[in-house]
Amino acid sequence: MKTCPRCGQSGLHHVKLTVLDNRTVNLCEECDALWDTPGEIKDPCAFEDFSQFMEARGQRGLWSNVQILD
Repeated sequence: MKTCPRCGQSGLHHVKLTVLDNRTVNLCEECDALWDTPGEIKDPCAFEDFSQFMEARGQRGLWSNVQILD
């Protein structure tokens, strides 16, 4: 597990969003920061809130819609 660049906690995961065509992103389980990148985070400040990201795409920001890949 990696350290989140936003909150500094060790809860950053590479995940699959099962309700968004299995899109892969980086998501922190502590602060719900989401980076819409499947690999390395190039800009630590370029995150979105998980709930807002999902709602903008017509979905609910629920962890039941997430499959942890790492």
